[in-house]
Amino acid sequence: MTVWTMKVVASRLEEAAATLRLLPGDSPRGYVSFWPDVVHAKKDAYGCNDPDPPRLLPSPAEITRMDEALEWLQWLERDQVQIVWLHAEKVPRKIICAQYRTSRWTMWRKWSAYLLIIANQLNKANRKLLQQRVATTLHATPATEFAIFQATIAEPHVQAMGGVRG
Repeated sequence: MTVWTMKVVASRLEEAAATLRLLPGDSPRGYVSFWPDVVHAKKDAYGCNDPDPPRLLPSPAEITRMDEALEWLQWLERDQVQIVWLHAEKVPRKIICAQYRTSRWTMWRKWSAYLLIIANQLNKANRKLLQQRVATTLHATPATEFAIFQATIAEPHVQAMGGVRG
């Protein structure tokens, strides 16, 4: 099980935004003409121009991770989601700050707080999943369940302090 931190959540959201950009879209095409394109030069008429590079599609694993990351956004409010997603799309912070009329430092603090909300929710889900696995596989007694619960709660605290100090 991974311990979710602000940096891990931010990188997964950036990956999700990049994956979403690679997916083919069903955007409206605007005006459509069924006539052939106009040839402006002789070399274009015979197919001598450079071919378009093939579009890379994301792998199924990348799409699955994108779906997971997009589900995380349900824990935030609408304005919070917009700020987090603009950062994930790598919109310059100066533009985001102008849009929300706030300073860069305040925007960074808000973005960090929103990522911590997501990380805390993910860590909570990991703890519950770990407790369920242990309870079902070991048929643990209440005393061992309590010991495991204390160990899972202590892990993030110990890691934040840089290890156990004696």
